[in-house]
Amino acid sequence: SSGAGLQTVLGADIVNLDTTGEAGAFVDRNAGTNIAVVASGYAISGADAGNYNLIQPQGLTADITPAPISLTSVVKVYDGTTDLPTAGSAYGFTGIYSGDAVTADTSGVTGAYADQNVGGSLSGGVVTGGINVTLAGVALTGAQAGNYFVSPSSITNQPVGVITPKQLVAAIIGDPTKGYGTPTSAALTAPHFDVTGFVAGEGAEVTETAGLYDSKNAGDRIVTAMLDGGDFTADGGTLLTNYILPTTASGAGEITPAPATVIGAV
Repeated sequence: SSGAGLQTVLGADIVNLDTTGEAGAFVDRNAGTNIAVVASGYAISGADAGNYNLIQPQGLTADITPAPISLTSVVKVYDGTTDLPTAGSAYGFTGIYSGDAVTADTSGVTGAYADQNVGGSLSGGVVTGGINVTLAGVALTGAQAGNYFVSPSSITNQPVGVITPKQLVAAIIGDPTKGYGTPTSAALTAPHFDVTGFVAGEGAEVTETAGLYDSKNAGDRIVTAMLDGGDFTADGGTLLTNYILPTTASGAGEITPAPATVIGAV
């Protein structure tokens, strides 16, 4: 370096310091103060260089300061509220080096989404059409958390929020029953469908009326109905766009034996 020089060269001896290969490395990669640095790569040249044994710089220290990272996404599954998620994995950051274990510590997080409904999308760490989020108090945890800090430490109405639809599951209940006959069709009504997964206070009725038994034969059968978006009627206050609607429902049903009458007996 420009400040490097030689000591203890005798008299008029010609010894030059060559710094073109100089290098240094911290003994610890993590953030901290007065971390030891190992220097290498210094060489000497000149008419009298062979009379000296060059000792590389000793006792060097330097500081490594934490790196800033930025919050880029806040993602949760629809839950009917504007509450921020509590899982650390729900918060995405940019600026974390590959291989470092760093996630959000949400124990002190305050704030909210601006809208409770599904919105935004996340691809490659980038939010598109995000919901505005106001947030403060996010900290970091993980093996390398001490090497980073969140900057800025708080955000106001930033479009980094994503709420994804909640999955619903449908089943056929009530043991739909019919008498034996050639067709395998099943006649269904709304009470034959049980849809689970709605958040509290929300729901929908299934209006599909057709299903299929798994066989035309009498006995305990499995009934299946194919569903699409048009087969659901939302209860008041429920937005079906906040949910992933099931495309099938199945459950136990029954086909009862047909009567066979003896005729012409003597």
